[in-house]
Amino acid sequence: MYIIYVNEKEETVEMYVDADTPEGVCFNGMHLHSLMGHRLKFNGASFVSCFLWGAYMFDAEAINVDFTNAVLGQFNLRGSKVCGSIFRNCDMTVGYFEGADFSGADLTGARMLDTHFENCNLCGAIMLGEELESSIFTGAKFDKHTVWPKEFNPLEHGAILVEDE
Repeated sequence: MYIIYVNEKEETVEMYVDADTPEGVCFNGMHLHSLMGHRLKFNGASFVSCFLWGAYMFDAEAINVDFTNAVLGQFNLRGSKVCGSIFRNCDMTVGYFEGADFSGADLTGARMLDTHFENCNLCGAIMLGEELESSIFTGAKFDKHTVWPKEFNPLEHGAILVEDE
């Protein structure tokens, strides 16, 4: 399969991945600006320290993926499943995550300036990131297992507390 992205020299590149899906593939440290990965399965892949500014992975499966230290600004994960994924110390500035499933994800230290979490599932997620006050949480669901910074009240930002089922 081929993955299309823009490299650090602003050239459009087609990268061949010797697999039917990019599941489990290690992309660590790569410059994957504007990566086109919508509706693909990235489960178990690793994007540690990747530059993914403006990438499109909407309606994708990215379960248990490691995005530690990645640059995810203007990243589009709308409707994607990112359950259990690690977003530690990411820059998620102006990310578009509407309707994504972040259940059990770890966003410790992530910069979330003007990030869109509308209608997301945040149950059990660790939301100990920075600049949450500027993010949009309207309709996002969280539970008693979701961890928030002490000074942040998700209810005041439109999030909805749900009971355990």
